[in-house]
Amino acid sequence: MKKIFFVGEHSNIARELALHLENLKEEYTLVNTFHSPVLGGTRLHQSNGSIGELDLADEQNIHVVLREKPDIIFNASGKVNSYKCYGDELDAFRSNTQTCHVLTKIMAKLPKTALIHLSTTASYTSPEVLTEDTPPQFFQTAYSFTKLLGEKHLLEFVDPNRFLNIRVVFVYGGIHDTSSVISKLIQRHVFNSHPLVEFNMDLKRKKSLLHVSDFVKAVHRLIEVGAVGTLLIGNPKEAMPYSTVLGLLKQNGVAVENVNWNAMCESLGDHVPNVDDFYRTVEWNDNWPFVNLDAGIKLELARYKK
Repeated sequence: MKKIFFVGEHSNIARELALHLENLKEEYTLVNTFHSPVLGGTRLHQSNGSIGELDLADEQNIHVVLREKPDIIFNASGKVNSYKCYGDELDAFRSNTQTCHVLTKIMAKLPKTALIHLSTTASYTSPEVLTEDTPPQFFQTAYSFTKLLGEKHLLEFVDPNRFLNIRVVFVYGGIHDTSSVISKLIQRHVFNSHPLVEFNMDLKRKKSLLHVSDFVKAVHRLIEVGAVGTLLIGNPKEAMPYSTVLGLLKQNGVAVENVNWNAMCESLGDHVPNVDDFYRTVEWNDNWPFVNLDAGIKLELARYKK
């Protein structure tokens, strides 16, 4: 039985993965999930005054992980893209870079532990398709730059035989998804709230769109096969401009008006991943992803209407 310690346990992807793996209790023991008892150590204070996730940017909390001796550390921590070019730089550095610095110290003290880290393709650009070898782009936001620094630090200092670096390509869906365009517009529609929202998005550029249920199944499979190295996880089968996405949302009754599209500080180029290395690693045929965009929109509408 594998013990998995969650870092960034309150993030949407970490919550969805924990819920998925909880159905496999005979295979996994989950530690520090979003609803597990508080383990001690410093917790992050939320804006509403509540106590949030374990603050692993604080080195004083290293002992919380060390005493558990997990088989796998799953790092989903980080300041998500706030759709702003700049601002929150110190917070982004602390969450996206400093946490990775502390993780290298933890990994040095746990020689039998593997690390799975969620990175992003927002730091990279390509005129055609994204691959694991795509170079970083010249223009970086506070989000993409601090994520890039964190990834590079882990790649340099963590044993590559115990490290899986996943570059995430536009995952949407999940009850706690507060950042993707699709989920934010669906939430606004379901709760009958129509405030002006702003997105860093060029409607003409192609984006790969992957439902969170397919993402967590992919991560689960990577855990099963003991994958290491850097892999892209995205959905090249449904790479489309967001103008097409808005059309599908409208077909499903979701209002898409009253939105400010700010493309000035979006990452450059299309975001269409080549996932051949992922397919080879998991030994799946090409029937994954299982949820297409129209079905994903319907799933999210049903989720919020419950």
